[in-house]
Amino acid sequence: MHRLLTTFLVVLAAWPLAAQRYPDAQEDGHFTGADDVRLFYRKLGTGKDVVVMLHGGPGGTTNNGEEMAPLAKGRTLIFYDQRGGGRSDLVSDPTLLTANHHVRDLEALRQYFRLEQVSLLGISWGSGLAALYTAEHPARVSRLLLVSPMPVARFPFGPERREKIDAVLGRSMIVRRDEVARRIPTASDDDVLALCREQLSIGMSAYLVDQRHVARVADRCKQMPPAAIRNRPNVARAGMASLGDWDFRPLLTRLTMPALVFEGAKTNVPLNSTREWVSALPHARLLLIPDAGHEFWAEKPDEFVAAADTFLRGEYPKDAEVVK
Repeated sequence: MHRLLTTFLVVLAAWPLAAQRYPDAQEDGHFTGADDVRLFYRKLGTGKDVVVMLHGGPGGTTNNGEEMAPLAKGRTLIFYDQRGGGRSDLVSDPTLLTANHHVRDLEALRQYFRLEQVSLLGISWGSGLAALYTAEHPARVSRLLLVSPMPVARFPFGPERREKIDAVLGRSMIVRRDEVARRIPTASDDDVLALCREQLSIGMSAYLVDQRHVARVADRCKQMPPAAIRNRPNVARAGMASLGDWDFRPLLTRLTMPALVFEGAKTNVPLNSTREWVSALPHARLLLIPDAGHEFWAEKPDEFVAAADTFLRGEYPKDAEVVK
């Protein structure tokens, strides 16, 4: 479980803060989630169709705006920092960091904005959260867009993913990655940012095909509050532990809305779990982004946005495939 959590922590830290390219209107604020937890949100655009983005984690932030922001053209796009991370309340009590709490927070967001229906865009852990929320509130979700989803089941897919990524990194990188992870919770503000960059650089070397992007992605750590970086392991442990020996597949068979699952065609993440997501969802297709890895939206943002926009407008991209 420790190494699986480390893998998730690398992914959830990899989202950039949008400093530009925001279309139309931008609104930042806070809403009250479950248990009176205060949650930060960012709303882009003014269109009647609404997409809610669920970031990676648990313990991540909305810091993936730069690549996702163009999806707000002609629609409304809402990001929010899930409890325990970013600019939301930094909850650390594990009993308040379960998957069920995250589902309740998402429903609170829907009610706060008075939304009848939304499309959900879930990244990594966010795909699992999207599935859990949709199973509980199916009438509220019109479309599912799942980006580099987390393992569809803990066994065998979690250990399989961890072993493949560890094999790509090699022993010396694994040792250093784990040492950095141990130091972060007690590091000073200056040190924690440097350690975050190093941790992210190590992880992204396995998630990006074009290594020239590694330094840019790692520099995203400067957009994350040091206290939130320190709290990530707490949020990740509690959220993943609350899932137990999860298997989303029986739940997915009940989700009948259109779904599109993305992954990079050259990802180091084994594709068998990703294909299981697609085959379990009754109306889903798989789209592999050419010449890109697991973090494909950082390498091929224009290709991703074009395909996602096509799907959100009501059509599957021409290269999306059915998986039996």
